[in-house]
Amino acid sequence: MENCKVFVISLARAAERRAFMQKQLQSVHLQYEIWEAIDGKTFPPSDYPIPLNDEFWRKKRGWNLTPGEIGCFLSHWTLWREIVARKIPLALILEDDAELPFGMDSILQNVLRVQTEWDIIILHPKKPFRHSVVENIDGERKLVRFHRRVGQTVAYLIKLETAQKLLQICNEMRAPIDWMYAEWWRNGLRYYGVLPAPVKTSGAESTIERQPKIRRSVLEHIAAACWRFSDYLLRRKMIARKGDAR
Repeated sequence: MENCKVFVISLARAAERRAFMQKQLQSVHLQYEIWEAIDGKTFPPSDYPIPLNDEFWRKKRGWNLTPGEIGCFLSHWTLWREIVARKIPLALILEDDAELPFGMDSILQNVLRVQTEWDIIILHPKKPFRHSVVENIDGERKLVRFHRRVGQTVAYLIKLETAQKLLQICNEMRAPIDWMYAEWWRNGLRYYGVLPAPVKTSGAESTIERQPKIRRSVLEHIAAACWRFSDYLLRRKMIARKGDAR
């Protein structure tokens, strides 16, 4: 793991979660760096490095981005910018609620030996949604391509070139950050996951709060439905093009 830099995104006020991660990483013998997370509840909008576009998420999904989602977005975005600035060739990014398995270093070594060219590999898919197996990793795990948006920011691998692409793809806050980078059929990223997922969540209470849905007009509901249908068609087209449809 000498060539892979490990970052832990952690809120300063979440002391127990940070201590939990530090204990885990020491036990699995991974060197790491704490990346101070941005607290969306206290970070002033005037300091946002990229614009906030709340209209997209409100119209398409019926929610406003919460302060926690904004903080999460900016924490990852600024870390990508740091990776580019420091020219870090490969990084494992963890959030402070990641639960790492025994032998995490060996699992990572196996994942990094895949022959498939990739931009992002997520290590904590939420669920094993419909997918195609791209490559066997070891006797237990496989590299997969999901047939829909399956995002998570808990644990993922990226390359320097990926960080550069992500800064362009996520150039405004219009949706939760993993929702944006998971849509590989739109953004062109070589986006994969590992199943069974090696990383779980600790069960710690989320710092990203949910809000009630916003009332939308009939026209907005119709426009959102049309967008979802066009997105579905594009996704199916790209899956078929890659030979994954089945």
